[in-house]
Amino acid sequence: LVTVREDKILATVGEPMLHCPSFNGGRDWPPASYNPETNIYFVPMINMCQESTPLDQEFTALDTYNVGSVRVLPEGETNAGRIDAIINNAAVLPPSRLLHEVDDAVLHRTFAVNAFGPLYIMARAWPTLVKQGGGGRIVNVSTMSTIDPFPGLSVYAASKAALESWTRSVMSEGRRQAILAFNVVLGAVETAMLRSFVSERELPP
Repeated sequence: LVTVREDKILATVGEPMLHCPSFNGGRDWPPASYNPETNIYFVPMINMCQESTPLDQEFTALDTYNVGSVRVLPEGETNAGRIDAIINNAAVLPPSRLLHEVDDAVLHRTFAVNAFGPLYIMARAWPTLVKQGGGGRIVNVSTMSTIDPFPGLSVYAASKAALESWTRSVMSEGRRQAILAFNVVLGAVETAMLRSFVSERELPP
C-alpha cells in the first residue's frame, strides 16, 4: 500500500519544499548502527533531508528531474543528535579515458560524487558542529592518484585533488572551533573498483 502525501508534491516553480528523509533513502536504508561498547550511533548521511525547488529551465540529458536540491540536516538535537565524526569514503571511478576522450557526462558525474557530495555534507553539517560547541572530526578518503595518476584516470585524480583542497580549507576555517579534518591518501587497495581498470597481470594481488 502506497500513500501519496499531496502536501509534499512539488507544484509551484521557484517555491522550495523540505523533504525528510531525502529521496535517496529512508531511515532504514542503508541501516544505521549502534556500538554499545563506545556508545556511538552511526547514521549514514544518505538520511539527510533535502530542500527541493521546482525549476523552469532547459532540460538536459544530465538532469533526472527539473528540480534544484540542497541537502540539509534535520532540525534539532532530537533528530540529528551530536555529530562526532564525518567520514567521506564514497567514490566513483569512471571508465579509463585519456584526456582527449573525456566528455561532459564523465566530468559531471565524477565531480558530483567524489568532490561536490562530500563538500555538501561538510557544509550542511557545519552549523551543527559549531552549535554543539565545536569539536568533531572530518575524514576524507583520497588517493595517491592525486600525486601519481595512472594514465586514463585524470578526471578521478582531479576530483580527489579538489576534495583534498577542501580538507585543507576545513582545517583553516575550523581551527577556532576545534574542528579538525584529515586526508587519508591511499595507494592501490584490492577492491572491485581497482580491478575495473587494472588487471592482476598489471598489478599482482
